[in-house]
Parts: sequence; structure tokens; C-alpha cells
Amino acid sequence: MNDMSKANKLLFSLAIAIIGFMIVLYFNSHDDIEVRDTRDAWEIRSQLQIEQQRQQALQAELNVLIEARFDYVSSSEQQQLSTLVNSVDHLKEEAGMTVRRGAGISIELLLERSEAGIPDGRIMAELIQRLLNELNAYGAEAIAVGNERLVTHTAIREVGDQIYMNQRPLAKPPLTIKVIANDPERLLNYMEVSPSKNEFALHGLSLIIDSDGEVELPAFQDQYKLDLLSVIEENGAGDE
Repeated sequence: MNDMSKANKLLFSLAIAIIGFMIVLYFNSHDDIEVRDTRDAWEIRSQLQIEQQRQQALQAELNVLIEARFDYVSSSEQQQLSTLVNSVDHLKEEAGMTVRRGAGISIELLLERSEAGIPDGRIMAELIQRLLNELNAYGAEAIAVGNERLVTHTAIREVGDQIYMNQRPLAKPPLTIKVIANDPERLLNYMEVSPSKNEFALHGLSLIIDSDGEVELPAFQDQYKLDLLSVIEENGAGDE
């Protein structure tokens, strides 16, 4: 009888241990899934917002070009020349080839320090790229990181402990990012609760976001390479 009682107790203890292990395993796997799904959803949402912004920007640019073509075709020779000059100036501004001023915000990127006063963080290219993606998603029209203008083909790379943008090294923090936007206050409010603030904090960096009224962005310092472009010779409506 005692042997049976001991066996029952052993089986009961073993069953409880197995059930407890399964419960722990379930909650651990459940937590992992939640974290992974949340991150993926944020990345997908951010990418979707960026693509929507690009689509809107392309549509706006297409409308400008259609209007410019109409003005060109229906104008006199002198007016056609003026239309072309205005179109070139507009395209230069959109491409980041000119200094640009406008209402916007500034973001100061700072290294947090330990109690001994030693810098406690490190800037990474991935963090900068995520921040720029968020700014574009939330309505930025033009962006400069330090003295480097963000343009369509800008690449941000990390070589060792140095970050390169437009193939030139970025300054070490403190680093200022200036942004022009149609609605700076709305952009400021978005960035105050941005996931990027937490991402930077995890890497020992802090973002100080401020509305500056008017900001000035430098022009893109290099020349666009047009080696792969060619002129198509054809008669258009304006040649008649």
C-alpha cells in the first residue's frame, strides 16, 4: 500500500512538473511572438507610409511636369524659354541641388554619458536610416544630416565606427538633423512619440527635438551622374 502511495505521489509530482514546464514554455513562446509581431507590424507600417509618401510626391511632380509641358506647348518662343528655365530651377530645388529654407524642426543627436562622464553609446547607420525613414513617413519635405543633404540616391554606410553619408564621413555626436516640412508642429508631435527615440535610447543616444521656426538646409555637394541618360530626338507638338 505504501509502495502504491509513493508511486501515486511520484506520478502526481511528475505530472505537475510537466504541466508547469508546458505553461512556462507557452508563455515564453507567446511573449517572443508578441515582440516579433509588434516589430514586424511597425516596420511594415513605416514602409507603407514611406511608399504612400513617395506615391504622393511622384503624383505631385507629375502634375507639375504636365502643367509645365502645357505651358510650353501653348506659349510663344520667349515664354517657352521662361517655362524651361522655371522648370529647371524647380527640378534643381526638388533634387536638393540648391540651398533651401523653410519652416521645420531640428533634431539634436547626443551621446548619453555614464556617471564617470564617459560617452555611453555609439551611433549606427541603421539607426540613422530608421530615423530618416520615419521623418519621410511623417511629412518631411527635405532633410539634412549635419552638412549632408539627403537626396534620392543618398547611401548611409558604416565602416568601422565611422558613419558615411553621400560617401563623406558624418561628424561625431552632437549631430544636428534639420528638416523642412509643410506642417512642422505635426511632425514635431509625431517625433516626440516616435519609436526611434526608444531605439536610440537603447544604444546610449538621446534625441532632442525642437521647432526652430525657419531652418536652412545646405545644397547637395556633388554632381548628379547622367551617364546612362540619352536624349530622344523626336518631333513634338511644340515643334510645329
